[in-house]
Amino acid sequence: MLKEKGSIYALSSSLNEIYYALHNHYMNEKDARGSIREIAEVFDLVDLTGPIVFDALYSDEPDYEDGLIRAAAEALQVDAIISYDKKAFKKSDIPTLTAKEALALSG
Repeated sequence: MLKEKGSIYALSSSLNEIYYALHNHYMNEKDARGSIREIAEVFDLVDLTGPIVFDALYSDEPDYEDGLIRAAAEALQVDAIISYDKKAFKKSDIPTLTAKEALALSG
């Protein structure tokens, strides 16, 4: 999620899922934690607050995780949501871009 040129946001809760995949399928505990540290240094992490969680729970997004992303993006008033799923977030006023599209715009 881009807000300012060079700012990229990620939900802190998403790191749990990345860690799980890395540790259980690709690397040992120490290396998985190191990878998560590197990722955390690149992104501005967004903590899930009560209002974001409740906005997601009451949103019309069919997927809860997408609801969290949309609620956080709308709260931060970002420029775009970066997602491989172009069909997600259709009801949001914030445009959805693929990573390739976002990189093309930033160049």
